[in-house]
Amino acid sequence: MSAAPRMSWREHLAVLAVFAALAVVGTWPLASHLSDAVLGPPGDNYEYVYKIWGVKTALLERGQSPLFNPDVFYPAGYDVSLSETTLANMALALPFAAFWGEVVAYNAVVLLSFVLSGWAMYCLARYLTGSRLAGAVAGAVFAFSPYRMAHLGAGHLPLLGTQWIPLAFLFAERAFRTKAVRDGALAGVFLGLTALSSWYYAYMVGLFLALFGALRWAQTRREWTGRRPLAVLAAFAVVAGVVMLPAAIPLLRNAGAGATEYRDLAYIDQWSAGVADFLWPSVLHPVWGEALARQYIPNIQEGVLYLGWAALALAAIGLGRRDRNLRPYMWLGLAGLVLALGTTLHVAGGPVRIPVPDAVARAFARGMYFLTEKAALNPLRFGKMDVAGTVLIPMPTLLLYLFFPFFTAMRVPARFALMAILSVSLLAGAGAASLAERAKARAGRIALSVGLALTLALDLASVPFPLGYSEAKGQPVDAWLAAQPKPSPVAQFPMERTWYGYPLYQQRVHGQPIAYGYGTFVPPAFREAEQILRRFPSEEALAWLEANGVRIVLLAQRSLDESWDEARALMGARQGWELAGRFEDEGLYHGGALMRLIPPTPAIPPSEWVNGDKKSYIQDTIWVYRFSGAGTR
Repeated sequence: MSAAPRMSWREHLAVLAVFAALAVVGTWPLASHLSDAVLGPPGDNYEYVYKIWGVKTALLERGQSPLFNPDVFYPAGYDVSLSETTLANMALALPFAAFWGEVVAYNAVVLLSFVLSGWAMYCLARYLTGSRLAGAVAGAVFAFSPYRMAHLGAGHLPLLGTQWIPLAFLFAERAFRTKAVRDGALAGVFLGLTALSSWYYAYMVGLFLALFGALRWAQTRREWTGRRPLAVLAAFAVVAGVVMLPAAIPLLRNAGAGATEYRDLAYIDQWSAGVADFLWPSVLHPVWGEALARQYIPNIQEGVLYLGWAALALAAIGLGRRDRNLRPYMWLGLAGLVLALGTTLHVAGGPVRIPVPDAVARAFARGMYFLTEKAALNPLRFGKMDVAGTVLIPMPTLLLYLFFPFFTAMRVPARFALMAILSVSLLAGAGAASLAERAKARAGRIALSVGLALTLALDLASVPFPLGYSEAKGQPVDAWLAAQPKPSPVAQFPMERTWYGYPLYQQRVHGQPIAYGYGTFVPPAFREAEQILRRFPSEEALAWLEANGVRIVLLAQRSLDESWDEARALMGARQGWELAGRFEDEGLYHGGALMRLIPPTPAIPPSEWVNGDKKSYIQDTIWVYRFSGAGTR
């Protein structure tokens, strides 16, 4: 086995500088809005701006744990570990937040994710192939993949923390070559940092590192002696466990209480990737994206998984190298593709349903009920998937949900596509290296490099960012709330309007406790209250508000729609409540034509996107009612 090349510090700095420049260009106009906006329509982006502020405030100002927020889901409070804590990203953000505020911090971490993801993949490809061109191609394809750009638009900061993943594989690869305990320990460090970025990636990368280890062990087992394999494996496992421990303890506590599990197969299945999603060119493309979206638009948050025809062509050339060091990554990519296809086969859109005689359909349904609800270690409700006269095509990922511990906490199987993207990126770099080896003259290699850069840029471009940006500012009603005595707990209706990230950011602006919130899971202590409040307008909901100390109610007139007249009549007739003001929302979102083509669906809740003429985040008229005491009116 040939010695891997060593990278000088000058090469590292040059690579970081190149990817920094690409990050600014590739995410434009982010660099022009570092302090006043976030990319994408209003959604999870605001959630993570809020969490960065919460971590900074808790640690640097109050000296408290950042894992519990008493001002959200009032009066229960919010255990932040019920959603992604993304502590690795928070640690990167904290210095920026301390000096320049949470909006700059969020945007800085976003930009760093592109720089570091490109650099990390460069290091892995450079180590495996010895080629700088391979590193540059692999880094660019990985860092600027449509998968990452779509999650940037959705505001999924944890899923942008991909920089640690290539480094985990790099040091795992080094451990198989050097047999050094230190390299095993460093692989554990980067798996731990992966877990502290996203628990999805912890599970995903943990599984794929195990698969990688098995494949590389089959190749190299004769090279190992004595107890060295156990020492390297122990170093990896112990270090990874220690690094991820701060976030693992609350997660395991919540999982043990059943607070972080999805139990409906239909809900999980809707997040399965379709075969077309990997091959359909990105709808985020600035030239032909809108035209493609008129023909077929995947789930814009989770289904933009295009691998790139240019990258796939290069990957095919890379496989032709017949390099045994690359072979495990081919199998990792194939496994990632299969697992991303989710629990049942999808081609383009919903699950494939094959018409069959009723007797066959009933037999299939009985078998699926038995498998998913009786035999499973993690039962899933099959009922909504049972359609008379049809059968589904179950996929291997279903078995992971049914029989692997904690797997039911993973809502979106399509995210396994990241492992396919890592594989294609690496093999594409190897393909570029193969082409360069055939170009003997320096001029030919330069022309090849320029041609590859232009081809990949043309195929994968998403600039200017087609999902637009949202201003980081409060609303007029927030200024009024901020002037009220503290604490004056607030409720808002309809509750559907509160189930995304922006109302959390508004809480940061006005500072009042809120009897609602947003996160992956509702706190168990608030679940009964949520069911009561979702029935508003009702006497029961108002009685709960009064009994639990809520003193201000916000009614969004147009969002309430058909129940507006009933809600206003209820508040007007209820003793102790008085109309305190009326405010008009100001616009936040600056988006492009693509957003008008995206219809709200169960997988894309109406509160998530702003769709131009089909506004689903409504700039509303907010009526404010204040409780002044029972019987005072």
